[in-house]
Amino acid sequence: MIESRRRKLEALAEWDESILDDLSHFTPATITTPQVPTAVILADPSALVSAERADSLRQSGFHVLTVPGAGHVVHFDDIDGYLRALDEAIAR
Repeated sequence: MIESRRRKLEALAEWDESILDDLSHFTPATITTPQVPTAVILADPSALVSAERADSLRQSGFHVLTVPGAGHVVHFDDIDGYLRALDEAIAR
């Protein structure tokens, strides 16, 4: 296991899930349109970005891709799916 992944997994093991209790009060930044080509790679389903928000981002010009079955840390949960999404974003 690479060192950065090991450290991330150690940190996640100590993470306090109660932080999620306040996410419903989180106000996301107002983003209208991307200033440069921008890909957003999401878990599917995403616990943090609703399907409606993902659609709104698409309509605003963001290239939104999903990795089915992945969790919040998409590149750890499904590296192959993440790389496929990244390849698609780069090819665009």
